[in-house]
Amino acid sequence: MNQMRIGSRLRNHISAICSGWLFPFEGCLRYLLVLGLVASTAAGCGGKRIRVPPAIDLSQHEIIGVIEIASSSKGKLGRYTTDVVIEEMREDQGLIRIVTLGPQAELLAVENLSRLDRAAYQTIGDRHGLNTIVVGTLDVSNVRPVVRLSPDLGGISAAADVDARLNLQLIDTESGASIWSRSAEATRRVGHVSLVGGGFDFNADDPDRAYGELVRALAEMTTVDFKDRWEKR
Repeated sequence: MNQMRIGSRLRNHISAICSGWLFPFEGCLRYLLVLGLVASTAAGCGGKRIRVPPAIDLSQHEIIGVIEIASSSKGKLGRYTTDVVIEEMREDQGLIRIVTLGPQAELLAVENLSRLDRAAYQTIGDRHGLNTIVVGTLDVSNVRPVVRLSPDLGGISAAADVDARLNLQLIDTESGASIWSRSAEATRRVGHVSLVGGGFDFNADDPDRAYGELVRALAEMTTVDFKDRWEKR
């Protein structure tokens, strides 16, 4: 009803303008452009923001096991990324039952398995009471070191600009089939990077401060199907 009244007033006002009652022709055109913007804004204000549940309800896939994300770099980056991914998975899903299974190599050794295949997923699922298992990889590439000297030349801080790609899959333990997957890429500057044996070591005492921006960006993008979203209707 409000929009109808606004539209009626606009039509009357436009008619008066274009009849030359208020402005010359050039002014009429300019004014009509302004009125058009006002009208479109008024029409858009009538919509409501609706909260839409996650595309994937993780409660339908409990109990969920999570194998530590395998990182191409040395250090704590894989373990830290796993913790952040679990946090993001739970953000809008409530009390989801998740079991952390540790690094893949250790898990296979404990279960006396040689590789992750259908039989392995079935075995791990049976022993831990799991319906699904999350597996993933974090590939860090194109590491570009950035070394800074303190103003008094008394200290050196090492950081790096890195490209990273996070891949996640949700595996059904009964069939060994992937029932969901998503990947994301990001480039960020990270801190506390050291060169060890020809490779880069991500082993900061405070990984959240050193790598948090990069890892959280990747985790947020890859777990978007597990989160609420807002739509305007």
